[in-house]
Amino acid sequence: SLQCVSLTECKINSSLIGALSFCSKLRGIIIENCQLWGEGEDKPTDVHLAAVLRSCPDLRWCFVKSSIFGAECWNALAAEDVCPGLEVLWVDAPMHTEERVDTARGDHDTIRSALKGRANTLKLCMINPDDKNKSRHIIGGVKKTDRLNGRARTEEEKHARRMIQNSGAGSYLNTV
Repeated sequence: SLQCVSLTECKINSSLIGALSFCSKLRGIIIENCQLWGEGEDKPTDVHLAAVLRSCPDLRWCFVKSSIFGAECWNALAAEDVCPGLEVLWVDAPMHTEERVDTARGDHDTIRSALKGRANTLKLCMINPDDKNKSRHIIGGVKKTDRLNGRARTEEEKHARRMIQNSGAGSYLNTV
């Protein structure tokens, strides 16, 4: 039975992610820089990845650098019986909007609750690391260690974003 899987710089669809939910002995998963492939029901979403989390009670490490890690994944991790022995959680899935950058996907109170509930088991927790590889949320941290809401875009960044969108150059970036 599969215990570790690494999906790096590949195309993934919902069938592939769905197949992982049948690997109940999975102890580690890496999803990094993969292109989300498919249309409609075949395009992988956080619902599919949340099903993997719920079906793998032995999962010890989870490294996801993809927009596929979203609200449903955080909802799954907020449950005590999902991945109870998780020791490493590295999620790099920031959401960028017209007004803000580096915002965590999902309800921020749910994210805080999910992480606080794992404070005794997580040995490494990195949420949307910044340019200095500092997590945007530190469990039990002091002021200014909770940056789940990202930051406001500068006027220059807003202008540059509009230029990229109008040129069509940003279309690939919306698929990872």
